[in-house]
Amino acid sequence: MKGEVAYLYVYDTGAELNLDKIERVLDKRAQVMKLAYARAVPRYIDLPKPLTVKFSPVMFETIKGPTRFDVSAKIFSVGAISISIRTEVSCRFEDLASYDGLYIRLNGDDVPLSDYANDLYKKISESIREAREQSYGPSSEPTMHTVFCITETEVPVSDLMGRRKKELAAFLEKTDNPEKLSDNEVSDILRYWYSYYGDDLIVVEWERAFVVEPSGKYEDVLFIIETSNMQLVELIAYDDYLDKVLDKAYDDMGKVFSRRGILYSARATMRELSEIRIDLTEITEELANITKFFGDWYLAKIYMSCSKKLHIDDWYKTVQDKLETLSKLYAMANDENDSRRMFILELIVTLMFVVDIVVLLFIELR
Repeated sequence: MKGEVAYLYVYDTGAELNLDKIERVLDKRAQVMKLAYARAVPRYIDLPKPLTVKFSPVMFETIKGPTRFDVSAKIFSVGAISISIRTEVSCRFEDLASYDGLYIRLNGDDVPLSDYANDLYKKISESIREAREQSYGPSSEPTMHTVFCITETEVPVSDLMGRRKKELAAFLEKTDNPEKLSDNEVSDILRYWYSYYGDDLIVVEWERAFVVEPSGKYEDVLFIIETSNMQLVELIAYDDYLDKVLDKAYDDMGKVFSRRGILYSARATMRELSEIRIDLTEITEELANITKFFGDWYLAKIYMSCSKKLHIDDWYKTVQDKLETLSKLYAMANDENDSRRMFILELIVTLMFVVDIVVLLFIELR
C-alpha cells in the first residue's frame, strides 16, 4: 500500500469567527480555500470556503523512524478550526493500522500526535482572538478522524469488498480479530461504501476512513470528511451550551413564578432568552446550510455516509429540540411579562378610581 495518512483534528473555538479580520491578522499566510473537484459536481454546490493556512513541514521521530509531516489548518466562519497533519505511507495492508494513534518524540517525550495538534490549535486560536464574535461559551472536545488515502494497493478493490471484507471491516472498526466479526457487523460497518470508477473506493467509519484513489485526486473527498467532522464538533458545542442556557433559564423561570416572583423582573429573562435564541438559531441554520447538495451526486453520497456514520442528523435534531424548548420558555416569559403589565395597568386604574371617590367624598364633606 502506498499513499498517505491524513490526521484530521477539528476544534470548536466557542465563537463565530470573522474571516476578514483573520485574513488581515495573518496577512498573506491565510488564503481562501479553492477546491478542485476530481469528479462531476453541480454548479450550485454550496460548500464552505474556509481560510487555509499552510505551515512548514515538520520532522518527528516515531516508531517508523524519522517521519516528515505536512501541516495545515482551515478556519471556518462558524467557529471551527481544523488541523490537518499528513504523512506518506508505504506498507502492507495489514500494517496500516499501526499508523493510527501515532506517537511522536516531542520535547524529549513520546506523546500522541494529537498533543502537537492541540498545541498548534492553541497558538492559532490565540493569534485570531480579536476575530471572535458572538461567543457561545467554552469549546468542546475536538473530533479526530484518521483518513488512509491509498494511491497504490496490492489488494484489488474487488477483493477488499469481497473475500477480504472482514479484514477491511476490522481495520475500520479498530479490532484485531476480523475472523470473530459477525456477518451482520461486517455489513453494518461497510454499509456505506462508494466507488466512482472500478479501481477506487471510499468507506467511512466513526474514527477512520479508507480511500483508494489511484489518480491521487482525493482532496475533495478529504474536505467532505473534514467538513462533516466540523459540523459534528459544532453541533456538540451548541448542545453543551444549550444545556447550560436551559439550566439557567429554568432557574430564572422558577424565580419568576415563585411567591416572590412579583418582585423579580421577567423582562430581563425574556431579553436574555431572546438574544440567545436568535444567535444560536442563526448559526445553527448557517451550519445546516453549509452542505446543501441536490441530486444524486458522488460527493453528496459521500457526505450522506459521513452524516449517517457521525449521527449528524441526530445531533442537529437534538439542538433543534432544545432551541424549541428555549422558544417555549421565551413565550412563557413573554406571557408572564404581559400578564404583569396588565395587572399593573388594572391596579393603576383601580387606584385612580379609588382616588376619584376619595376626592369626591372630601369635597362633599367640606
